[in-house]
Amino acid sequence: MPASMAMSTTDCLRQVIANTLQIDAAGLQATIGHLVVATSAEHPAAPADARSVHDAAAGITVLLADRIPAGQEAQALAAEIELNHGRQAVHAVLGELADELLGSDSNRKLAESADESMQDVIDDVLERGEKYGFQPDEDMVREAVEESANLLNIELTEEQIREACERVMRPRERQEAVEDRNANRMSPAWSDEHREAANREGWDIWDTSGSECGPWQIQRFDEAHENPGAQLDSDDDALRIVVSGSAPHHEAARQFIKAHSTQEWEVLERIIQKMGKVQDDAKEAVKRQLKEAMRCATESGLFDDMANDVHPDTINHFCDAVDDLEIRKEQGNVESAKVKPVLQEADSNPFVTSRTVHFAEVSYWWEDGKVHDDDYKIKVNAALNKAAEAAAKKHDVMRDIGYCCQWEGLQFVGETLTQVVAAANDVSKALARFKGVKPLPFNVPEMGASRDDSPSPSM
Repeated sequence: MPASMAMSTTDCLRQVIANTLQIDAAGLQATIGHLVVATSAEHPAAPADARSVHDAAAGITVLLADRIPAGQEAQALAAEIELNHGRQAVHAVLGELADELLGSDSNRKLAESADESMQDVIDDVLERGEKYGFQPDEDMVREAVEESANLLNIELTEEQIREACERVMRPRERQEAVEDRNANRMSPAWSDEHREAANREGWDIWDTSGSECGPWQIQRFDEAHENPGAQLDSDDDALRIVVSGSAPHHEAARQFIKAHSTQEWEVLERIIQKMGKVQDDAKEAVKRQLKEAMRCATESGLFDDMANDVHPDTINHFCDAVDDLEIRKEQGNVESAKVKPVLQEADSNPFVTSRTVHFAEVSYWWEDGKVHDDDYKIKVNAALNKAAEAAAKKHDVMRDIGYCCQWEGLQFVGETLTQVVAAANDVSKALARFKGVKPLPFNVPEMGASRDDSPSPSM
């Protein structure tokens, strides 16, 4: 039976410490390192019944070794100090008497071994419970202590079980207190609602205080049992979600990192710059490919039998729409009066040109000087669908050109590049059905940015 597990911390033993050292138990930790062991002969001025002498000038307390009690009282004292402050503290307080009071070297090693084995079993039991989603509480810790004692054939009294439970729970309670303080530090910039939304996507903002990477980092959940939400393959996936996301919790995460972690914000800035360049390059590449597809379609005579008001540069107009929209957004003076005639033309004309539809897009986007995303998306896509359906009556390819209009619409409302490329491929495949038109495969480029791109260690 290990001594540290066997001894209690009753009021009686605390009184032993106070009587023996002439300091209270709370002050013991502060005085360790300022204690000197001597004899009464070396301090003849000490009172006859004194067991220690305090030297205020030197800032030390001298323990009179020949007056320290022996037997069970001294063993209890030694065990109490060891339990609360470790074996080194026992030697600091009791000097050469420590080994005698705590047992022989072989007995001490045996006790330490049993103590370590018991702790290993307790940790294993608690870890097993955590894997199944159970957080350690008093009942679970008590079960772990009792199971470890049974496996090691150690008999524990009720008092000893309580002591062991306290030793196990103490560091966990301190850790929980630290986590609670950290959570409070993050509120309200990073609220519980934000955290729950992030967790559903498989990531969170983690406290990495003391790390060379900064006090806070965006990281995925490493183990599936830690989080019931999505499972990400790497921390880089979490970073990309935060950088490219438009939801409130994405913006909150960016703002929190910007305010509280310089190193991590530098990482995000690099990824934002790199992803932005890749997106811009990808859009330009898709535009070039679509223009080439339209050129092939025009040269193959696909537009020869179509109405005169269908301009062969349909895709070119839509490609220009992106730049045109940016200009109009800066001016903010699009006339909403354009909306009705645009809708009327979309209803009546089976071959609505891209420029006409573009006017509708801009008008809905900036009507009354306000952005109405949902309303814009619904109405514009409705007009595009009507154009596509009407065009399909004349020619299959026009149906696919209508889909290409939808592709441009998707780009306007901020959908993913994957959808843009998929729509572009649909157009290319449709054109490839006709003689003289070569299919042009469109691919989604890799974002290519990660935390590993950052310089180390300062980031």
